Amino acid sequence: MESYSASTIYLCYEDAATKRVTRIFVGEDRVYAAGVKVTYQIDNGYSLERTVPDREDAIAAAPPAALEGYIFAGWRQDSSAEKKVLSEFIISSEEPVTLYAVFKKQMTIGLMERIGKGRARMEELEQSRHEAQMELERMQEMADPEGITDEELAGLSMLETFDVDRLKALIEKVAVYGEDAIEIVWKVKNPFGSEVSV
Repeated sequence: MESYSASTIYLCYEDAATKRVTRIFVGEDRVYAAGVKVTYQIDNGYSLERTVPDREDAIAAAPPAALEGYIFAGWRQDSSAEKKVLSEFIISSEEPVTLYAVFKKQMTIGLMERIGKGRARMEELEQSRHEAQMELERMQEMADPEGITDEELAGLSMLETFDVDRLKALIEKVAVYGEDAIEIVWKVKNPFGSEVSV
């Protein structure tokens, strides 16, 4: 028919043998549709068909989809899995529709274990780094335990009497190697500079 009368009711059917009415129009306005055939392609060679009423969401009417070893991600109108899945697909025409299931490969537990071990190793390394930092700070404090200034050091170098407390502030240890050899380990920068004594 080329033109529709606005005051005429049109009954439409797809099967001439049964003449089961699938759509009703008043003029050019559709007032009833039995639904559209939607094919849900789940896997190569496996699909399900459903009739989805006009103006209804074909995604909401979709059957559950599962594929061993994969996680169901959603439905697309084309067979490309690279793009986003549809959040809805409202039936708005009389044409049959095919929707394709999109699946993602499941992550293996082995990978999760490796991630967990890597995370534990990172925590160990962070603990070691923290301990090394604390040791460095302790050593720096020992190198200058009382913050002796150059003026104080000059005053201590002029001792005329033996003062144990003052010497403990300057000397870490004294090692005697024999009658004529000793080693002095200073707590401060060597006050004698590059001078070596035997």
